[in-house]
Amino acid sequence: MTGLSNYFRTRAALVTGTVDAIVEREMSEVGVLAPTSAEDLVDALCGLIDYTNVANRTVTAARLVLFLEASHDPALREALARGRAAMEASAVSAFHRLGARDPQTAATAVMACAEGLILHRIARHDTADPRPTFELVVRAAVS
Repeated sequence: MTGLSNYFRTRAALVTGTVDAIVEREMSEVGVLAPTSAEDLVDALCGLIDYTNVANRTVTAARLVLFLEASHDPALREALARGRAAMEASAVSAFHRLGARDPQTAATAVMACAEGLILHRIARHDTADPRPTFELVVRAAVS
């Protein structure tokens, strides 16, 4: 059996590699947002919240710990930024397809909402329904 030190020679390389693996896994499991209606997008976003907090809860909690570590680690911050950019690009594309006036701002808003909902579900075990929040943001963006 080969140890991790054969793949990651430094702690920084290990942490960055972990972030890259988390992003790759989440993008392959969640997929690209391809809604045909605002309701489809809301459904997909609610599914994302369920996925990150049920099936992927341990990985999500680890990702949140990495966010804190990134506050003082530029290399880790860059790795996390790459992952967020990939997820945000999917949201921008979805809002563009739905005819949003400003797909970039819409994606930024929905990502901020999703990140907040995920954080509160992990940290406080909040069970609030995410649907009303996503409906408000998505409808505002595409109306």
